[in-house]
Amino acid sequence: MGMHPESSSITLRRDLSQTAQEFDDELAAGGLIADRVAPINKVGEATAGYPIINRENFQTEDDTKRNDDGTYNFIDGKFGKGTYSVDDHGLSTILDDAAKRRYATFLDFENAMTRILQWRIKMARERRTATMVMDTAVYTPNNAATTWATAASADPAADVEAGVLAIKQNSGIPRSMISFICPRTDFNLLCKCAAIIDQVKYTFSGNDGVRPAYLKPKHIAAILELKEVIVPDGAYNSKPEGETASMTSVWGSGKAMLAVLAKGPDTPLEFPAAWRTMLWTEDSPIFPVFERYYSNDRRGEVLRARAQTDEVSTAEANLLTYMIDTLAAS
Repeated sequence: MGMHPESSSITLRRDLSQTAQEFDDELAAGGLIADRVAPINKVGEATAGYPIINRENFQTEDDTKRNDDGTYNFIDGKFGKGTYSVDDHGLSTILDDAAKRRYATFLDFENAMTRILQWRIKMARERRTATMVMDTAVYTPNNAATTWATAASADPAADVEAGVLAIKQNSGIPRSMISFICPRTDFNLLCKCAAIIDQVKYTFSGNDGVRPAYLKPKHIAAILELKEVIVPDGAYNSKPEGETASMTSVWGSGKAMLAVLAKGPDTPLEFPAAWRTMLWTEDSPIFPVFERYYSNDRRGEVLRARAQTDEVSTAEANLLTYMIDTLAAS
């Protein structure tokens, strides 16, 4: 474990880590998608280089015909190179004895604070991931043909099709491997478009009972013939404590992203994917680890959740991604 001022008294709480992991499914259901978009890749070094999938891996024209001398042509197996450097992210709370006694009739105070820490450290990672994915300085925004706010004439399916074609042309990756990250506001606009509603009667005809007002991500994925549609819902209070709350969507609105995503945690880097989260396992074997120690300064037990991570791109920009500006018209 990494060294901290209280390291001699730290106890690693594996039981609380298990409690937090069981909470993860609820966090995902609540609209936190960082685990899906930039899944964990465990690494053994705090800082290192890693291979990046680039255009030359897919777009070079090759002569596959055997040469007259009996040899075959060689391809260049080089990748681009990126460098990650993890940062130590964590949050702590005091497990006050008086509070434990006060709430004992109603809840397990330690487990409750574990869930709160888990939520807030995951939300912080969600914000870092959203900032990376929706960075218009890195990924080119492609205007919709008609703004999705114009429900009568917008055609989100055509805008998505343009993105699918671009990814297929750049990489040869089939549409069945392409995911669509569509923030809630944009998803709601998409579902109200006449062109999408018209597709419902063809895609979900018969007795399956799907109505336009009840369209879900799985229905839109079927209509667009994509691997999945991911709709993030996370929001946070952007005002300091004590001020009037101002809830802000983590993923914003007005931008949606088609992307090839890793299959899940520890998917090998040779598998084409847009983003990963590097987790330095020597210091934090899982995300996050929970630790407990006594603080002389606070005169009480401290519960801490922490991990050393770096969220990174693992493919050349605009190669395995296509950003749609849903509110700007071509």
